[in-house]
Amino acid sequence: MDNRYEHQLPDLSLGPENRLWIFGTNEIARQYYEQICRRYGEHVVNGFINTAGRPATFLGKKVYGLAEKREIGEHEIFLVATRSAADIAVASFRYYYGVPENRIIYRAEWLSSLPPNGKPVLIHQFGKVGSTSILHGLRRLNLEAYQTHVLNAEKLDEWVRDVQKAGMADLHVVFLNMLSISKWFLSRKWNIISAVRDPLSRNISWFFESLYSYVPDYRQQLETDPSRLTDLCLELFIEKFPHEEIFHWFDTEIKDHFGIDVLAHPFDKYNGYVVCEENGHRLLVLQFERLPNLSDIIREFLGLSEFELIRENISEKKDYGFVYREFLKRIRFDEAFLDRMYDNKFTRHFYSDEEIETFRRKWSKQS
Repeated sequence: MDNRYEHQLPDLSLGPENRLWIFGTNEIARQYYEQICRRYGEHVVNGFINTAGRPATFLGKKVYGLAEKREIGEHEIFLVATRSAADIAVASFRYYYGVPENRIIYRAEWLSSLPPNGKPVLIHQFGKVGSTSILHGLRRLNLEAYQTHVLNAEKLDEWVRDVQKAGMADLHVVFLNMLSISKWFLSRKWNIISAVRDPLSRNISWFFESLYSYVPDYRQQLETDPSRLTDLCLELFIEKFPHEEIFHWFDTEIKDHFGIDVLAHPFDKYNGYVVCEENGHRLLVLQFERLPNLSDIIREFLGLSEFELIRENISEKKDYGFVYREFLKRIRFDEAFLDRMYDNKFTRHFYSDEEIETFRRKWSKQS
């Protein structure tokens, strides 16, 4: 043991033929690298891997993105040097790179546990339906859980282009995880949790969550003229937002990937959820509007003894909160638009006539 380092290397034994990849570009990775260099020499480290592939180099070695497929040499060892991304790193090495278990070195206490049925949790939802709240509730229990909105390759590419167009230097960790998970998710069987929401409420929330792609300089406009930005958002939402995209989400993101046809399963509108089991996967679909009262259903679905749901990622608390609140005060829709959003197979599958009428009254110009 080298007492100069706070982060000590895990048990590691390298032969002259071995070469090492270190996952992480942080302080832990730096200390691991220095200890390896002292013990074996810097030549044994091929390079670093992290989720994004940035910076281009770290400690003089090239950095690769986790989703960059590489051929794996039979003598290569993979060392996980990040606590926060240990689950995604180990899973990607196993299921995408195809690295044998005995060639992945990590601290076992950094990994999360599986639920009682032995399947990890994939919180796969179309965004702004409580996925962050569910994820954090499961993470508090140290369960292996991932949050994704899109696994479709074409849609992910579109998101990358939008982010680059907006000039954003850093990708959100959820987006980075999606890029990695999309490469190997079919290699596992999952407990999938998804949700639905009043289509207009969801679309408005997602419009603001994605505001950078509609108004790349919205932060500057927030400071200079928030009222003008509100007017612009009202116009852009009506004219540019893909309002009917969520109606096809379960087909492209659940049916196409996992073989579960959600709309073919009767939905319990009274209790607000349905459980589907097909192809080795288990899927729970919840109504967002009842989410605070469905913690017991999530707990039962995963076989947990405890689970607590706390609301997070709330639009009113974001930097655009003022514009969002003003937008909600002013936005209303004509009957033809409301028919598009509520008189369709998707909405009627998940909501009762009474619930749909409540949604319509909320957003109608006649209210």
